[in-house]
Amino acid sequence: MKQVGGIGTAVLFLLLGSAVPASSQQEQQEEKPGKPEKQTKPEQPGSQQSKGKQQQEPAQQERRQEQNQQQQQERVQQERRQEQNQQQQQERVQQERRQEQNQQQQQERTARAKSTAAARARFTTASAGAYRTAAAASGTVPSTSE
Repeated sequence: MKQVGGIGTAVLFLLLGSAVPASSQQEQQEEKPGKPEKQTKPEQPGSQQSKGKQQQEPAQQERRQEQNQQQQQERVQQERRQEQNQQQQQERVQQERRQEQNQQQQQERTARAKSTAAARARFTTASAGAYRTAAAASGTVPSTSE
């Protein structure tokens, strides 16, 4: 009976002893999901080089991703600047058109004003001539204050 108890205790010890390190390894792997798992095989000199390359590869990939992100941001900024430049160019063109329209309107006003002034002068001259003719026909001579 003592033998059965001793064997049972030894089996229990072995089961519990092997379960504890396995659970601690699992906890470590859960805490660090990005880290590669440790190899249980003895490493050879050539595998150390490959391990170094494997460690460098994620760092290089991160750098490449950062560079790609920076390039993408620069492209977006450049596109925004181009859009702003196009908008500014369009605004300049519209402003020039408004200035041309204003100049044309001013020229038209000036031409109308000159035309009106000339018409008034003709009318005044014609009115004065008609008044003199009428006065001469009626026999009254107007006093000219010329």
